Amino acid sequence: MSFLIEQIVVTLQKLPESKIQEILDFARFLSWQTLKDEELSTEEPLLAVAGMLSGEPIANEDINEELYGDKDV
Repeated sequence: MSFLIEQIVVTLQKLPESKIQEILDFARFLSWQTLKDEELSTEEPLLAVAGMLSGEPIANEDINEELYGDKDV
């Protein structure tokens, strides 16, 4: 067992059960986050953002009308 893991175990043994549960929840979250980050890094870059690009194209004039209420801006 590595020194760092030993230090974590020693510290955990000093904590109440409720705090240990919080640490376990957080460790599970970090593990999930790491898996998600690894999945994203192995995807094709264009596929990773493909969902963001869905929808109809919008023209500059339409954006101006939406923002300023006037097509002649």
